[in-house]
Amino acid sequence: MELPCTGGEPRGEKAGINFLPLCKLREGVVVSFLSRIFRRKEKTIDRSAPVVLDLVAKEVPPPPKKKEPAVSGGKYPPLAKKTPRHHARRLLEYLHFHGIQGELRPEDLKEHYSEMCFELWWEPHAWNTIAKEFTAITSKKKVYRYFRDEKTGEKQRLRVYPVNPPVLRILKAA
Repeated sequence: MELPCTGGEPRGEKAGINFLPLCKLREGVVVSFLSRIFRRKEKTIDRSAPVVLDLVAKEVPPPPKKKEPAVSGGKYPPLAKKTPRHHARRLLEYLHFHGIQGELRPEDLKEHYSEMCFELWWEPHAWNTIAKEFTAITSKKKVYRYFRDEKTGEKQRLRVYPVNPPVLRILKAA
């Protein structure tokens, strides 16, 4: 017995397999195919006929993203990554708090920066990004000074970072 068909001729060869419309197959072949899908065994299935179906690949949607659990039960929210500008501002505040003023060499400023990050439990950024932002906050341009080398006595032009004392603003009482 043939299935009712709404039309269509054999569709030709694709990868060496003849694809026929589902309605052109015999009833036993379709039952056999469906029983293979659902793992049912029928006694009246004609297994001698080949199963040839036109299968269309569908896009599988991505799995849904897992939502982060709400903050509870002693868990802390993930810390936001601080920007180099934020680190540079905090470094200036750190220096003012500890009373450090004047012109600092890069080595000294790096040491203070690593101490600050250690105290605040921050992961330090690369030094060149911090130095760029610190310069933008304090002097707007690079500052150099001449120093005498202790071993040779020659002058050397070295980079310094000026740290001015904090400015206090006094507001008038109205």
